[in-house]
Amino acid sequence: MSGKPAPKSPVGLLLLLLIAFLAVFFLFSGIAQYMEVGPRESTGSLLLGLLGILFLVLMVSRILGQMSLPPPKVTLTLLQCSQCAFKSLRNFQLGDFIPKPMGSCPSCGGTMMVEAIYPEEEKRPKRREPKF
Repeated sequence: MSGKPAPKSPVGLLLLLLIAFLAVFFLFSGIAQYMEVGPRESTGSLLLGLLGILFLVLMVSRILGQMSLPPPKVTLTLLQCSQCAFKSLRNFQLGDFIPKPMGSCPSCGGTMMVEAIYPEEEKRPKRREPKF
């Protein structure tokens, strides 16, 4: 199974747009009724409009909360001995460049050189998907 989420159907988006349209309609209808006849007759429309807008805000915040940011990247430096096959990996430090000598090899005493500098995605714990 791949890590990509399944594509969403446009039905949910259409339903949200319909609710948005109805919420705005009831809100403006309630405001118009409030101006014409008073607060007693307009309460239902105003309440439906405000509840619709509240529902939309909650749904949009939930959708935005499910969107994930790309994982942060960590820059790594690969050190390799010039005489034997010993390799060492460490975090990048300011001043690293290729082919910078980095001291002696702990295995054979040869010269350690910076062979590669590259970014790698930081491992994050996976978020648990809610079960419905």
